[in-house]
Amino acid sequence: MTVDMSIADPSLGPAGIAVPVPAWMRDRVRDPAEFARRMEAVKMFVIARAQQAQKRVLAESLAGLIGGNPVAQPFTWNRPRRGRVGGHSRRNWQVIPAGGQAVELEGVDPTGSQTKATGFAAIAALPLGAAAKIVNPTRQTEHLVRGWSHQAAPGWVDVVFNSVRAKYARVV
Repeated sequence: MTVDMSIADPSLGPAGIAVPVPAWMRDRVRDPAEFARRMEAVKMFVIARAQQAQKRVLAESLAGLIGGNPVAQPFTWNRPRRGRVGGHSRRNWQVIPAGGQAVELEGVDPTGSQTKATGFAAIAALPLGAAAKIVNPTRQTEHLVRGWSHQAAPGWVDVVFNSVRAKYARVV
C-alpha cells in the first residue's frame, strides 16, 4: 500500500511559462530591486503555504489510515494464541521519502499512538519540496484493504483518501 504526496521543486518555477510584464506595471515599478525582493517574498509565502498543505494532507491521511486499520481482537479468534495481541498492521504505517523502501517493523501498536507520533515527526522533518509516501509493507494489510476483516469494509483506504481529498480539493 503506497501513496505518493509531493510538491515539485519550487526553485524551478513554472517551467515553460513566460509571463510578460505589461507596460503600465513596468512604469509603476520605481525600484526593480525592491520589486524583485517583494516578489521573492510572495513566492516564498506561496511555497510555504503549499508545503503546509502537503504536510496537512499527509498527516490527516496517515491518521485516517492508522485509525481505520482494523486491529485483531484475540477474543474473536478461532484459535487464540497465548500472549498474542493485534496491532501489527497498524504499527507498520510509515511515512518515508518517495524513493525510499519500507521495511516491516516488529511489534504491535493496538492504539496507533506510537505510530502516529513517529509518522507525524517524519512529516514535520520533510524538507522543502520533498516528496514522501505513506506505506504499509505488511502482507496482511493488502488483505485488510480488500475486506478480509469484519471490522473494516473493503475499500476503507479509499474512503480515507477520498475524505481527505474532498477536504482539500480547493487547496491541492
